[in-house]
Amino acid sequence: MFTDARDLPDGTTIDADLAIIGGGAAGITLARSLANTRIHVCVIEAGGLTADPAVQSLYQGDSTGIPYSTVATRLRFFGGSSNHWGGYCRPLDPIDFEARDWVPHSGWPFGIEELAPWYEPASRIVEIAPGRFDDRDYWQQATGEVLPAPASGRLRLQFVHFSPPTRFGSRYGGELKDANNIELLLNANVTRIAAAENGSRVDEVEVRTLTGKRHSVEARRYVLAAGGLENPRILLLSNDVAEAGLGNDNDLVGRFFMEHVHVSGFGEVVVADPGQLPKILYRRVEAEGRSAQAAFNPTAAFLRRERLLNATFMVGMAG
Repeated sequence: MFTDARDLPDGTTIDADLAIIGGGAAGITLARSLANTRIHVCVIEAGGLTADPAVQSLYQGDSTGIPYSTVATRLRFFGGSSNHWGGYCRPLDPIDFEARDWVPHSGWPFGIEELAPWYEPASRIVEIAPGRFDDRDYWQQATGEVLPAPASGRLRLQFVHFSPPTRFGSRYGGELKDANNIELLLNANVTRIAAAENGSRVDEVEVRTLTGKRHSVEARRYVLAAGGLENPRILLLSNDVAEAGLGNDNDLVGRFFMEHVHVSGFGEVVVADPGQLPKILYRRVEAEGRSAQAAFNPTAAFLRRERLLNATFMVGMAG
């Protein structure tokens, strides 16, 4: 069931077993996994079913350091930023999770083994399954071309998959609408997480619409699935019980924001006869309904020796 928060009587309280804040890729995926169960799920989405400039303007903000547009990089309507996602898919590498003395504050609280079982299900969701990210033999057979192995030991060959790309709102919205236990609350901006005095329990989330209505959602459990900018914003704004913001006792909420930094045209490779190169090295190729392109990554040994950050290099054909 889809409900527009602007159409509800002012002061409406919605009861649920689980409240998911955010109707993007993460929120939709979680809701789908609980569809048609006994768990009453309320997905709280700040936007509507399509883009609205007035809603999108809520992303206006300032940045310091490297220029960064919060409006251009995020979309505030059902499906979230999957609505303009380019479709690039590649797993993280084990070294990305490690504490490295040349990378300040590095080290995740778990290793890649925690995520590994979920890459294949995720590949199905973004419609690239089965994921063949490092299967050189498969791509050689699929393309009929021999792929050279990097000789220096500094780089390794992997393969970036391209999702159609999957637009989560349009692709999976029908499933949520038809599910008898899921309510999608649209045009509902979460402005505060109301916590108990000691901050150990959430009593409700407060919701406002751009038309001035105020609502609340009360649930047994709550999930923040609003993305790397909105999650910390909501937590930091919820500071009536915890002065620094909920969950921010260590002053880490909102720090260590990760973004895909794209740098193009930073180098040239001169090839005497491009026709001799396997096509997958410089452009996307299609095989069995999937699209992929080869990519080069520094080996973990090279990164450690040179004390570098990880990166992915892809080649394109000029002119």
